[in-house]
Amino acid sequence: MLWLKREDLPESVDVNGTIIPIFADFRTWVRVDSVIQDNAIPEGLKLPVICDLIGINPFAFKGNQKDLWDAIMGFYFCGKKPKESYAKTNGRQGYRFEYDMDLIYAAFRQQYNINLLDAKLHWFEFKALFNALSDDTMIIRIIGYRTRDTSNLKGEEKSHAQRLEKYYRLPEDKGPEKERTPQEIEAELLARLET
Repeated sequence: MLWLKREDLPESVDVNGTIIPIFADFRTWVRVDSVIQDNAIPEGLKLPVICDLIGINPFAFKGNQKDLWDAIMGFYFCGKKPKESYAKTNGRQGYRFEYDMDLIYAAFRQQYNINLLDAKLHWFEFKALFNALSDDTMIIRIIGYRTRDTSNLKGEEKSHAQRLEKYYRLPEDKGPEKERTPQEIEAELLARLET
């Protein structure tokens, strides 16, 4: 996909010929990424949550929900085929936006002098800049520590690499929460009201 000016950047998804406007700001899509990565959100609820974030009413959409999901994922992957990225290398998670945003912020300031708190970046711009961060930035070094294959290392080099991986390891994901009964939910709400 070629974009040479801001107007070339998409602000919609095409679902089998139906053009649906969306929010394309990088902050929105960082939140989308968090929903995609969140194992506590059941797979069946991810589409409506993501649609709400990007400005689509999934219940008003009359087409096939899988086609809508595919169009949204096409935008998420910036119109490219998904491939192994920094997010997962050697089967290990390299980064999570919600956990590493401070390091990403610092890297953008360091390398591009961009203040992400004020920046007006399209998701595609943000991802292009993120993917081009150099090894001089702390986030890229940490991604390397988290995903390095240590199986061929020996002695002190291996133990040092393992210490770095352990120190910078991402916190464990929680799986989906146990299904609660309506009575349990009601009891919890009543208990909150009484306090």
